[in-house]
Amino acid sequence: MFAISFIKIRIWGLPFIMLSQLCNSFFLATSHSKRIIAGSAAQTIINIVFDYVLIFGFRSFPEMGLNGAALASVFSEISYLFVASWVLIRTPKIRLFQIYFFTAIDWPLIKETFVKSSPLIVQYFLSIGAWEVFFIFVEHLGKAEAATSQILRTVFGVVGIAAWSLGATTNSMVSNLIGQKKEDEVIPLIHKVLFISLSFAFIIGLGLLFFPSSFLHMISSDEAIIAVGKNPLRIVVVATWMLSVSTVYFNAVLGSGQTRVNMIFEIIAIILYLGYCILVIELWRKPLSYAWASEFVYWFSLFAMSSFYIYSGRWRK
Repeated sequence: MFAISFIKIRIWGLPFIMLSQLCNSFFLATSHSKRIIAGSAAQTIINIVFDYVLIFGFRSFPEMGLNGAALASVFSEISYLFVASWVLIRTPKIRLFQIYFFTAIDWPLIKETFVKSSPLIVQYFLSIGAWEVFFIFVEHLGKAEAATSQILRTVFGVVGIAAWSLGATTNSMVSNLIGQKKEDEVIPLIHKVLFISLSFAFIIGLGLLFFPSSFLHMISSDEAIIAVGKNPLRIVVVATWMLSVSTVYFNAVLGSGQTRVNMIFEIIAIILYLGYCILVIELWRKPLSYAWASEFVYWFSLFAMSSFYIYSGRWRK
């Protein structure tokens, strides 16, 4: 009941998120990534303020509980869009990029964009769906395993923030270099971003690798979760190191405009990933450490295919 009420409010933020992503894509593609900070700062401040006044109630604001958190998120996304749009309009020489507001609808351009992006839609749908299947399988292992996996998912997301951000940067910069006819600079660029991505993930994950119990005690007081989660946490940390490498190569392929190739790589990786999950988790019922080792199957598969494609030079065609 609470979840349904939350979703009914939260869903109103989706149109603003989609429009905001268009602004962010423009800033990344034109090497103006610093301009994203303004919208992020406004979104964070609005979210914190309205979380406080709407969840707990403050003066004339009612106490809404979980629904207040949903409404605060919607307000923060609206603020992000307004700030990002204002920064976009104030960007110097914006007319050079032929960005015009409130003009006629360009149906041929919309069709071309949809055809080009449709493999990415399929790709993201499959990747998110595969992770949902993974958590359904983990729930079959037991309550402690399911609760621990929710903590590990948070760790995976936090440690992987830099890797995904640098992956998006690789996508934009590779596309930028190809547009400038500087294909020879693409692989050196990938190596530079790769070094930064792996270094960041390694430094963040090092403490978690050697002191997993201390970290888990900060999050939970349940000794069963801490006992179950120590070894899987180490597995997750090492998996994020693999993620930090493979996501750079995978986004480099995407930056070359080969969206169908990315979709094929994603499908193959997910088939291997789900095959591992079905055998190891659902059929053999191995411990949680083996379950989270599935991340190696997924990320190593993407790394092997993407790196081979990049070094083969096929993207130049």
